[in-house]
Amino acid sequence: MGTAGTGKTYLIKAIRCRLQEMVGRGSKSPMIVLALTGVAAFNIDGITIHSGLSISIINDSKRLDINGERLKQLQDKLSDVRYVIIDEKSMIGRRMLAIIDMRLQQAFPEHNNEPFGGRSVILFGDFGQLPPVLDLPMYADDKRDALSNSGLAVYKQFKEAYKLKTVQRQSGNSKEQQEFRGILSRMRIGESSREDWIILTTRIKDKLSVKERNEFSNALFILTKWSEVNAVNIDRLRSLNAPVAKIQAMHTGGNEAKKANSDTAHGLEAYILLARGARVMLMANLQTDIGLVNGSMGTVQDIIFNEDQGPPCLPIAVLISFDNYKGPTITSLKGERVVPIAPI
Repeated sequence: MGTAGTGKTYLIKAIRCRLQEMVGRGSKSPMIVLALTGVAAFNIDGITIHSGLSISIINDSKRLDINGERLKQLQDKLSDVRYVIIDEKSMIGRRMLAIIDMRLQQAFPEHNNEPFGGRSVILFGDFGQLPPVLDLPMYADDKRDALSNSGLAVYKQFKEAYKLKTVQRQSGNSKEQQEFRGILSRMRIGESSREDWIILTTRIKDKLSVKERNEFSNALFILTKWSEVNAVNIDRLRSLNAPVAKIQAMHTGGNEAKKANSDTAHGLEAYILLARGARVMLMANLQTDIGLVNGSMGTVQDIIFNEDQGPPCLPIAVLISFDNYKGPTITSLKGERVVPIAPI
């Protein structure tokens, strides 16, 4: 465990290399490296928990169901696994931990009376970071349903903890860097001071030099209201000095589908505004190992429509150049290496 920037990701990769050396470079990997989100999994060259352990994202009863060919495929996939590394432990709740335990017992039936099917599990992360969604933190002692209580019992099987204490990411020794590390540490535990606030206000946009503003011109905004988000996005689109396409959603399912908002439609908007050069974010895990994950950032290079069609019709695909993508691409007419994203 350790706070942000203490080297947890580096340590995961070092452990991975060492375990592979122990079994030989040409041998199958003795471990599986997992994280709850696609971005976190990509950063550690791993896969998502749901994908790696064949866990449904729908609901708990579906998550537990596995049999027949699907179970055999999981058992074959994990047959050489002896170690399970899981990152971002703060986001894993008691119910999810219980499901991970159960799934590993199903994958290794000869050890189904042992925690995690007899595998060695290493948890990485920082409980001061994002908590689980609709679940209790692993360490919470509250009594709940059987699945949640099972997760708590499994968590109590972990007997040793090692803490990384030195922040490597912001490692400078200047006064400003030391102050910033202190601000982050106090913010993490909810003990920010007035002095911290005074220092942070020196970084308000209106107080920055023109050079500094330009350095952050493409930075992401963290905003609290959708109205503010929409206003910033429209302002960014205008700054591109390019035609903006308003693309309407194509509804199936009658009037109920048309009435649905983005919350009930799993994040899908009634329409989106796109332009060449616009910065966009992928909102689904398409292929974790090559970087097409929920949260991946990219730039729109082109919007391809059927012949004789255009906005507001759905395009055939939007061509995106993703920032950290490392898979196959196609080349656009302008020579950019892009990934086509089709409507869903």
